[in-house]
Amino acid sequence: MNGSAEEVRLRLTAEALAEEVLCATNAIRKLLSGYSRGWENESTPDVIMREIAKIRNSGLPFLDRVGELETWVNILFNVRMHETYGGRCEVKQCTLRSLSAIEIHAACYRDRPS
Repeated sequence: MNGSAEEVRLRLTAEALAEEVLCATNAIRKLLSGYSRGWENESTPDVIMREIAKIRNSGLPFLDRVGELETWVNILFNVRMHETYGGRCEVKQCTLRSLSAIEIHAACYRDRPS
């Protein structure tokens, strides 16, 4: 066997945490894809922030990316800030790029060799 029982348990836990992060990012992506206007919605940001909290609470080593995503989501749902950051479409693209970076990190963490 390659590794102790503890190493195997930790590996399975890391994989499960990475999967949870990917589920949370998928939920966020679905919410964001449903919006092209109406960024003043009051309930969607709360749902997204709960998903971001799941990512943050995973303890996986990319929390700087989580803070970046949280910042862009806050900007996205503050219509007055859109023009400051290049307009609604640019803000949405920056939000999606931050989300993609987390997805890439989680997938790499999940798929890393033992």
